[in-house]
Amino acid sequence: MSRLQDRTDALRARPFDPVLGPLHPCAAGSRRRGS
Repeated sequence: MSRLQDRTDALRARPFDPVLGPLHPCAAGSRRRGS
């Protein structure tokens, strides 16, 4: 659940990029942080 919240927070802070997707620096950081 924590990971989901972190992901939502990141998406809220910065609009998700369908082109970059998971490669987005913000998403990568959130994923790395969650892990």
